Amino acid sequence: MKSSAEVELLRANAQATVAAFRAAAGRIDAGTTQRRVEAAVVSACLEADGQGPSFWPWSMSGPNAHLDELVRSSYSYEHLDREMRPGELVRLDIGCAGSGYGADIGRTLPVSGHFDAAQADVWDLLIEGYLAGLEVIADGVTVAEVRAASRARVRELTPSLSSDGARQAAVLLDVDAAWHLHGVGIESGEEALPVLRAGTVLAYEPMVSVGPDAFYLEDMIVVTQDGHEVLSSGLPYRAAEVDAFMARGR
Repeated sequence: MKSSAEVELLRANAQATVAAFRAAAGRIDAGTTQRRVEAAVVSACLEADGQGPSFWPWSMSGPNAHLDELVRSSYSYEHLDREMRPGELVRLDIGCAGSGYGADIGRTLPVSGHFDAAQADVWDLLIEGYLAGLEVIADGVTVAEVRAASRARVRELTPSLSSDGARQAAVLLDVDAAWHLHGVGIESGEEALPVLRAGTVLAYEPMVSVGPDAFYLEDMIVVTQDGHEVLSSGLPYRAAEVDAFMARGR
């Protein structure tokens, strides 16, 4: 749980990270290396008068965006640097540090500037589940209840899914492990309280992989007396919003 002063520091870090996210997204394109996108994050965090990134940014494309490769990147001298390719997805997972506190936000972005139909079906399903979990976040709610709300929304939508990828994603999302929550504070990744209380600052980051594509999103959220506030406001959610976001940045 954070004091009101700490929440203000984390809000500032979250908004600096949103600005860094926009700068980095504008660098995503086929033929561009991941490292150049990461450099845009570092530069933007410093330009926001921060201390730099709170962890080395992940602009992990194609096969690198899958969870096992993400972990391996920490032990790679070049951070698994590679050129991004048309049709691939990028996990842009970043945070700016400031005043001794961290941040952690992200989205999945299409290298080509737009999701294809199959990718959009999976992404929008993930978003629907995420937003259902986000809606119930409030003082006194358990982490288990947040995850349960997300899973219930996915199950509700499953009969209407029309693509094989989305149906596969629905099965994979019906487990708690797909709906990851953690705290944010001095460290970008802190343990989440099992029961959320006003002043809790957390990151909600569901993820799922379907075939060659890995899907993930993450917001920073503070629990309030009346519910919650998304500290990292200003980022897109549904596939059409992501496509429009990418078009504006190019």
